[in-house]
Amino acid sequence: MGTGPFVIKQVVQDQKIVLVRRAGYDWGSTVRGNTGEAYLTKITFLVIPEAAARIGALQSGQVDAIAYPSSNNISEVSSSSNVFTAASAGVVYTLYPNVTNPLLAQLPVRQAIQRSIDRQEIKKVTLDATGTAATSIVSHTFPSYTNLSSQLTDSSKAVTSILTKAGWAKGSDGIWAKDGTRLSVDLQYSSPNYEQLFELIQQQLKANGIELTLKQLTAAQVTANQASGNWGLTYGNLTRPDPDVFLSSFTATYSNFITKDVDPALVKLIDDQSAEADSAERSADSKKIQKLIVSDGLGFPIEEATSVIATKKTVHGVRFTAPWWAIFGAAWIEK
Repeated sequence: MGTGPFVIKQVVQDQKIVLVRRAGYDWGSTVRGNTGEAYLTKITFLVIPEAAARIGALQSGQVDAIAYPSSNNISEVSSSSNVFTAASAGVVYTLYPNVTNPLLAQLPVRQAIQRSIDRQEIKKVTLDATGTAATSIVSHTFPSYTNLSSQLTDSSKAVTSILTKAGWAKGSDGIWAKDGTRLSVDLQYSSPNYEQLFELIQQQLKANGIELTLKQLTAAQVTANQASGNWGLTYGNLTRPDPDVFLSSFTATYSNFITKDVDPALVKLIDDQSAEADSAERSADSKKIQKLIVSDGLGFPIEEATSVIATKKTVHGVRFTAPWWAIFGAAWIEK
């Protein structure tokens, strides 16, 4: 149980991992495309941190496949290679609000931020051909996915209506304010890979009268601030193809981001689906949960997480698990 089609033969830290075919393997999933022994006799995983170096290794023939070619080079790679992709089944890459923050604790503020983000512009500007803009809090491959595009469309008119009704008014600098407090929040992150994305979101929010301050910190600082509650927005996702992913991501008991439960109806739905044995009932609860998370602004979904493997044209049969990891039990090389 749980034993795969390959066996670890060698591990050289920070250099490589070598797997060899498991003799007699005959209990693989039919979804994998090959229930028996792997076609490949050996796989060597090389550690090549830089995307450009990985692409060079593939194009020069030093390796048969690479993971995560850079977005800037995906078109170039696609013309000379096979590109295998899979969207992660789980919570998409999401901006999580700190609901204990005085501003983000307010439902109208979260709703206004939700409607200020132009996900189609994000797709056009920052995502490559393999990327997909979010249309729900979960990916389209999630078992009980429901399309919430209409609630995730940017609308300056909606933002104005939401904030005006809540007593906010635009100041001379174009930023909404209420009782002397400007609508200004921060986004803390550590990876420089997200700079272009976050700068675009910053511009989108500013166009709707919301100030977003970007704070690039060390990973340790981000973790410490989250623990102390000293943060506004943070970015993350969770791959898990089951509605219990909501328990891990959107309840104060288990989530690293939601530190206070603000919607009793949502918490009840999440708890109910977790205990529900009937799959149809769980699916129905899951769809309600997705709608509540989006309408409550407890997560601002941005893009689906996508796994990308580029290979030589002679490599075939690369598949992925439901979460998004590549599997090679059915992979083979054309000679």
